[in-house]
Amino acid sequence: MDSAEAQSSSEDGMVGDVIPRGLEDLSPVPMGWWMLHTMRKNKNWRFKRLHQIIIPGAHNAATAVIKDDSFTSKIAGFAAQTQGVHPYELMMDFGVRFLDLRVTDEDTSGELWTSHNFLAQPLEPILDDIRRFLNETEKELLVVQIKKDFDRRLSENGIETIKKKILERFKDNLITDASGTLISLSVAGKRLLIVSDLAVLRKSPIFADRLTTSWGTTRSGERPKLIRNLNSYLEAGENLRRIRTLDAYITPNAKTFARSFLRFRGWRSVISDANRSIRRWTMGLSNDLIERINIVSLDRVPMDFSKEIIAMNMRL
Repeated sequence: MDSAEAQSSSEDGMVGDVIPRGLEDLSPVPMGWWMLHTMRKNKNWRFKRLHQIIIPGAHNAATAVIKDDSFTSKIAGFAAQTQGVHPYELMMDFGVRFLDLRVTDEDTSGELWTSHNFLAQPLEPILDDIRRFLNETEKELLVVQIKKDFDRRLSENGIETIKKKILERFKDNLITDASGTLISLSVAGKRLLIVSDLAVLRKSPIFADRLTTSWGTTRSGERPKLIRNLNSYLEAGENLRRIRTLDAYITPNAKTFARSFLRFRGWRSVISDANRSIRRWTMGLSNDLIERINIVSLDRVPMDFSKEIIAMNMRL
């Protein structure tokens, strides 16, 4: 047996041993263990890198509850609720492996909060839920983006506090070199990649990479232009050996709200319709373009879409 075969055999054993009893042959795939399941079923997949697989993601992942009680939030806060369940449920029940967290300390107490225009939830319980998920699943990998909400303040002291809280909980699990294979990272216990566009955070050794996003390229309200931009973004993606997101977000404007209310349809229905369109477009991609998708980050992540994104990995 050569060294490559020995490594594969050894890793086969490690993968097989950590699947929870009764889950290894379940259909459909258990959402809390889908990466481990895919490693067992697709041996080629386990030797891919994080930037080479397809990951369901949640935009503004910690906004199932908006705790801001201002008058403005009571009027427009529903549009800031981009997810319907909390991060733990997104990871365990919806198969999400990319969490987008917007953070601020713009609060009289100086406490760190997740935010989407309005204060949503305290950050610490979200970090505790991530710790809980990693403990319960043992081998799943997770990418977490931490950035400042666009209209909120995040002080240098707040950034230092974020770094401290991350190290307290995840020091032994942090991925500091994202070039490793999925199986090598998993077996080594390096299962959490923190990415950020904050320069102060990127200087820290706990942050391995900067996220590349499609938002500036793909944002458009005109369908033909949007499709052209999406195709161009994916074609360019093959040259990017780094984590990248396809940002499938709903951006509300006056026209969108007017149309939804005139048709007696709620904002959630608008998001559901948009997600169905994204799903149809994604499912209709050619195989060569599908292979260039990395993270698909959605508002109100739909269960069936997550399952289909996960299934795509079996073809990689």
